[in-house]
Amino acid sequence: MEPQANNSVVEPLGLPKIKISGEKAAAVNAFALSFAAFFGFTAIFAAIASFTDGNWFFGIPLIGLVLSNVGAASALVATLLAVACALVGMMTLKKITDKATLAKPWKRVAKVFLILAVIYGITLIGLALYSLMGVGGKSGVGHKNLWLSNFIPNLITGIAAGAIFFFAKKIESGKTEILRLFNLVSIAIAGIGFVMIVISTLVGFYAQKSYTYPSSGGNSYDWSWINDLGF
Repeated sequence: MEPQANNSVVEPLGLPKIKISGEKAAAVNAFALSFAAFFGFTAIFAAIASFTDGNWFFGIPLIGLVLSNVGAASALVATLLAVACALVGMMTLKKITDKATLAKPWKRVAKVFLILAVIYGITLIGLALYSLMGVGGKSGVGHKNLWLSNFIPNLITGIAAGAIFFFAKKIESGKTEILRLFNLVSIAIAGIGFVMIVISTLVGFYAQKSYTYPSSGGNSYDWSWINDLGF
């Protein structure tokens, strides 16, 4: 008995195929991988800072300028953006079929992150001058906080922007092997940043602090159970 032709009224369900030209894929890939690496890298340090009990602050750059009403969830949002960009970069990488299409988008990426690196460089100079002008007890300048939570975060973010600029210039010059490496690095950084932010967020929500007091015998006792009594 011969099989009947498919004359169903409703078409079977199927995933839509994404059709994109090699040139557009190269452009999307360039910016997706760049922002995945940038946000993922900064999220890692934001997670590290969250474990210092407020002694060190590291904010995610650009998020406050682009998004609103995210508040304390800005780091988590940034890592989700990094992971999404990494996935987009991974999917569009195989769509690039012409080496010549890489130069233009990566040149643009290099310009964007060069501007960011310059901005962070100027910021570092400004912070250093501010600190020098505020030497002395009467100035009221908190030098520890200024250097720890302002200078160092801007230095780290500037290094990230400079590193992406370096990779972008290499890829622009035609070194496709750098693109494959940068793709793997971006995915790894975005994934590590996401995991660390999730862990730091959960620790911040549910970690219990114990209060210990020294005894005359040199031992310590955990008095955290007092908190459960509501005092």
